Amino acid sequence: MTDSRKTKNIFIIVTNCCNLRCVYCYEQGKNTASTNLATMKHVLEKEMQDMEFDSFDIVFHGGEPFLEWSLMCELSEWLWKNYSHRHLRLMATTNGTLLNGEMKSWLTENRERFALILSLDGGRETHNRNRCNSFDRIDFDFFLRNWPRQRVKMTVNPDALPNMYNDILAIRDIGFLVNPSLAMEVPWNTEIAAPVFADQLELLIGYYLDHPDLEPCPMVDLSPALLVNTANIPRNRACGAGFNIVAYDMYGHRYPCHSFISDFSREYDKEKIEQLFCDLNCKNGLELSPGCKDCFIYPHCEPCYGMNFSHRGDMGRFDPAVCVFTKIRVKAAASMYTRMLVSDKDYCLLRKLSDETKRNIILGIDNIQKHLI
Repeated sequence: MTDSRKTKNIFIIVTNCCNLRCVYCYEQGKNTASTNLATMKHVLEKEMQDMEFDSFDIVFHGGEPFLEWSLMCELSEWLWKNYSHRHLRLMATTNGTLLNGEMKSWLTENRERFALILSLDGGRETHNRNRCNSFDRIDFDFFLRNWPRQRVKMTVNPDALPNMYNDILAIRDIGFLVNPSLAMEVPWNTEIAAPVFADQLELLIGYYLDHPDLEPCPMVDLSPALLVNTANIPRNRACGAGFNIVAYDMYGHRYPCHSFISDFSREYDKEKIEQLFCDLNCKNGLELSPGCKDCFIYPHCEPCYGMNFSHRGDMGRFDPAVCVFTKIRVKAAASMYTRMLVSDKDYCLLRKLSDETKRNIILGIDNIQKHLI
């Protein structure tokens, strides 16, 4: 959201089917299940009664949500008609291969209130290897015309890691902003992958150092200012799962976020899920994930309670690879900010920062050098 109103994120799983079979897909136990209009209207009617929030981001999710285009379109029209008094923003993440003329016409007409997030993993070779030879089936111009500032979702799996830098630039060359992330819950060999990841980040940083008017992608834009005095930073949750994030599966079952329902073969246990909601709302981050105690980079950590629960049965049992890669990202960010601060170039990343924030960045860099380097 671009304003300060409190926003609730509601994920609607319209189907667990997909027309592709990505090599790193974390969703397990897929079947042919899809939702129906009555079920989703029922859960959204309840959500729209939540007066604790001023606005709602409603995310259609899958599988591939455009396999249920008619349902998604009808549900959107129903929301706009019946809840025009609530501030709504609708969106969907898509592989982009199913969009036909009718869909494009409707989406173009509604582009100010319905956004598409494209999944794109790099240049043609990498994307096709990861995502079933689908690169040439995507109408890139359609996405760029309608949502030019929307970052595409790029997922980097172990095989693609050595080419991550080139794939990020390939996406930029198409015209997109990019939000790259490492694939989760895949068998990372960190002993091999860690130095490769560090080298790829160094190449990426060099690119941003040479292009001061470009905004660095989120993978390297981790502000050291957050690490000035971590002892005084509240150990809260890293995300809003169970509070300002909620998700519903195809049957209308409620979860703290969509990551909690990545295993579609798991039977819904209402009592257990309600306990997860309770824990997420009553416990702070360290109570949920005690293994993070005294961790210096906690403010930049991204533990996924949903993935932890889905794959290991415990919200606090995180994948240790996440820690390894996050520390590498923090060190890389410190290096990037250090070189930008001493340069005579006018970097857009620093342009709007106050002097106090810049001082805190320097102090944070000093702490990173003491703790991580």
